[in-house]
Amino acid sequence: MTTNVISGAKNDAMFGREVAIAAVEHGVADGLLVRALDRVTRDQLDAAQIMKRANDYGWRLMDTEGADSGDPSQRLVADVRLAVAAEERRKIGTRTREALDAKRKRNEPGLINTSTQRRIQVLAYQGLGAKAIAAQLTREGVPTATGGDTWHYSTVRRALARIAQKAN
Repeated sequence: MTTNVISGAKNDAMFGREVAIAAVEHGVADGLLVRALDRVTRDQLDAAQIMKRANDYGWRLMDTEGADSGDPSQRLVADVRLAVAAEERRKIGTRTREALDAKRKRNEPGLINTSTQRRIQVLAYQGLGAKAIAAQLTREGVPTATGGDTWHYSTVRRALARIAQKAN
């Protein structure tokens, strides 16, 4: 048995899933049993690839709710449930972005405001890393998103990741 303690949306970090699939493909087990199909993936392309691997290698993807890729009558049910999971992932992302945008507009604590985001970008463009940027923001007295006075490099690192994600 392997486990993943990560979102079904982060396919590239689901190492437990890959270990389990490799075990099945090497004959250690007959199939992959998961709690629910949406825990395997929330990406339609990834789901299609897993289903194809199961078909190509002759193993079954099953869940505790009765889905079974080895049963032709259940394949459509599995496909539909995986498509619904992918759609739910998209909706969650949209709702989260909308909520964060609304919080930013209201300047609520817990979010880095736009001027601080710009300051972080400028410092990053000047070649400073996350630790150096955190130290600089602390020296400048820039309040943190929660109103504190000490910046942590992990907060800056996440802000830089969000900035990079927006740029793409």
